[in-house]
Amino acid sequence: MLERMRHLVEARWPSQHRQTPRRDARLDETVDRIAQIVSPKIKAMHDYRRRLREPVQQSLDFFRQAANSLVGPVVMEPGLWRTDPLLNACFSSMEQMSGFLRNSESLRRQAAKSSQGEIYFLLTMDRREESTLGCVVECEVARRDVLQTVVTFSDHRAHAPAATLEEARETMARGALEHLAARARAHIVDNRKQIEELERARAMLKSELKLLELERHGLGEAFVDADMRRKLSEGEQALHELASNMAQLRSEFVELADYLEFAVRAFEEPGEFVTFSTVTLVVNRQGIKDYQGQDDPSRPIRFSEIRLADRTRAAFVARCSVADVLADPDRG
Repeated sequence: MLERMRHLVEARWPSQHRQTPRRDARLDETVDRIAQIVSPKIKAMHDYRRRLREPVQQSLDFFRQAANSLVGPVVMEPGLWRTDPLLNACFSSMEQMSGFLRNSESLRRQAAKSSQGEIYFLLTMDRREESTLGCVVECEVARRDVLQTVVTFSDHRAHAPAATLEEARETMARGALEHLAARARAHIVDNRKQIEELERARAMLKSELKLLELERHGLGEAFVDADMRRKLSEGEQALHELASNMAQLRSEFVELADYLEFAVRAFEEPGEFVTFSTVTLVVNRQGIKDYQGQDDPSRPIRFSEIRLADRTRAAFVARCSVADVLADPDRG
């Protein structure tokens, strides 16, 4: 009898489509954490886990795929700065790169777990392009005042450090998932702030209109000029617009179910909040883009770009040694 039941279960729910209890538990833990970040009110809905499991899993799969597509791992050894075009472009000197590895708190915390081995992490940077007048050497002849574009990288940061590439990528994916949850929470908080600001503006406008009304009644209709009538009319119109805007904002989150619906929508389409792309530039050792001179020819560099809201960061997966992170700058 038990054997027959087992076959029936296998026939209806093949093993490849069934999640193990352990995986279900891990997904539920992730859903609970996401719900807590977005809004604790979501947990008041009895079916929030059921509603969020699939969207959260979709987003997690999306970010895992994105993490796997990032450029790298790029070996970040200070000695390679002179020969690696990407490292040469991203850091102004070998000393700057060494200092970054030594001074990164996240890398040092990871290095403290082991005195040897390697660290994999996501390096992100701001990229800037500026136009300037420079010199180009062609056929041993220098041409001055040539318009050039200089590419620079700054604000280097290390994210998701781990002992293995697989662990680092999983940390990146889960970090991106929590960032998406934080952005959803920020939208809810911003909604409340906008309502509060509109309420204050409405209170001030009502006070101003009340003073105008008192002034009008005190003067009598015969002495009310066109300017006062215009102010009263404009004030009433502004009050109407404020009320309309407040009603629209309040309608977004009226009931507990609205918070859950918002979270579901956010995690169903993670690509609307964050995008990943690959960029290839051709720069020389001075950071000059598409340099045509013979004295310092341009070389291609390839990196990823991550866009979050209105900000874009250059990025690649990096690998460094624990020894370089723990190195003593006063030695050697």
